[in-house]
Amino acid sequence: MTNMNNHIEQYLLIQNKVLNTEFEKIKTLYGDSAVKGGNNEKVIAEFIKENYKCNFISTNVEIIDSFGNRTDEIDIAVNNNYQPFSAEKGQPLIAEGIDFVIQAKKTITTQEMDRIVRNARRLKALQRKHNKDDKFYMSIEDAKYFVTRIPYLVVAVDSQLTLETIAQKLKDSYEENKLEEQPDVIFVLDRGFIINFHEGKGTTWVLETGEKFVGFCAVESADKTLFELMRYIHSLPKIEKMTHPIKNYFPNPITYTIYGETN
Repeated sequence: MTNMNNHIEQYLLIQNKVLNTEFEKIKTLYGDSAVKGGNNEKVIAEFIKENYKCNFISTNVEIIDSFGNRTDEIDIAVNNNYQPFSAEKGQPLIAEGIDFVIQAKKTITTQEMDRIVRNARRLKALQRKHNKDDKFYMSIEDAKYFVTRIPYLVVAVDSQLTLETIAQKLKDSYEENKLEEQPDVIFVLDRGFIINFHEGKGTTWVLETGEKFVGFCAVESADKTLFELMRYIHSLPKIEKMTHPIKNYFPNPITYTIYGETN
C-alpha cells in the first residue's frame, strides 16, 4: 500500500518548484525594485489560499483588538469564520478572526531581522479576548502564545544569514525573555526554518533522553521546508467560540437615550 504521506510530500516538493519559478520570474521582471516585495506576498498568499482551508486571505491590512491595540500594515492575514468583515483589503480586521499572519520576505538580512523583531512585538501586543464557553484544542501551555496572541510566521525566499545566525540573533533580541512577544517560526525556502519552542512546556520536540528543546531552534529541512510549513500551519491550536467575538468590540453598557416601558 502506498504511503499517503509520500504523496503529500511529493505534491509539496512540486509546489516548491512552482513557487521558486514564480519568484525567479518576479526577480527577472523587477530586479531589486520595491515592487518585487509586493509580488512575493501575492505568491505566498496564493499558495496558502490553495493549501489551507480558511475564510479568506487578506494582504496589506491592519488588525485591531478589543483592548484598543492595533498593528502596522500586515503582509498576509489568514482569516477564519469569526472574521465579521468580508472584504479582503482595506478594512480593519479583528484579532479573534485571524488564524495566523505571515510576513513575506525576499531576503533575510541583519536589517530585516530588526524589522522582524519589531513587527512581531507590535503584532503580539494584540490580545484575543476569551469568553467562558470557548473551547480550546491543544496543550493549555500553548494558549498564551497561539490563542491569546496571534501566531506570527515569516516566510522568506532567501537569506544572507545562516539559520543558526538567525536563531542566535533572535535569542540576543530577547534578553529580557518576553516570550509572548517573540515570532513563532521563520521559514527560509529550500534552506530550513527557525522554530520557537518558548520555555518547552507546551508543544516541543523531545530527545530519546527525555530532554525537551526550548527557545529558538534552527532546522535544516532543505527542499522539505514547504512540507514543514504546511505541517506547522495545520498544527496550530484551534478555538471554538459559542459567542461571536465581535460583541467584545461594541461599547458596554449601552449609553443611548431610550424611550420605552420598564417593569
